[in-house]
Amino acid sequence: MWAALLQMVQGLARTLEDGMKAEGYVLTWYQVLSRLAAAPDGRLRMQKLAADVALTRGGLTRLVDRLEARELVRRGPDENDRRGAYAVLTERGREACRRLAAGYHRDLDKHFGQHLSRADLQALQQVVAKIRAGRADRRP
Repeated sequence: MWAALLQMVQGLARTLEDGMKAEGYVLTWYQVLSRLAAAPDGRLRMQKLAADVALTRGGLTRLVDRLEARELVRRGPDENDRRGAYAVLTERGREACRRLAAGYHRDLDKHFGQHLSRADLQALQQVVAKIRAGRADRRP
C-alpha cells in the first residue's frame, strides 16, 4: 500500500510539473507564489516559507533568486529582526499565480479529484490532517 501511495504522489507531482513547464514555470515556483498570495500582505518570512514548501533555507534562497530575476517576488527586510528577511509577492507574481492556479486546479481534478467522491475527499482530508498533526514537531 505504501509503495502505491508513493507512486501515486510522485505521478501526480510529475503531472502537475508538466503543466507548469508548459507555462514556463516549475511546480516549486507555483508553490512559493501560491503561499505568498495566501499570506497577509503577500509576504512571509523566508524561514517560514522554506518550511511551508519543504525546502532548505539555501534551496529557498536560490529559488527566490530566480523568482526575483523574473520580478515575481522581491526580498524585504524584517524591521523587527535584522537577521531575517521576507519574500514579498510582486504584482507580476500575483498575476502569474492567478494564471497558473487555473491549470494547477484543473490538472488536480482531472488526474486525482474526479476519481473520488465527496465522501472520499472528506476522508482523505481527515487522513492528511492526522498525518500532519502527528508530524507537527518535525520538518515537513
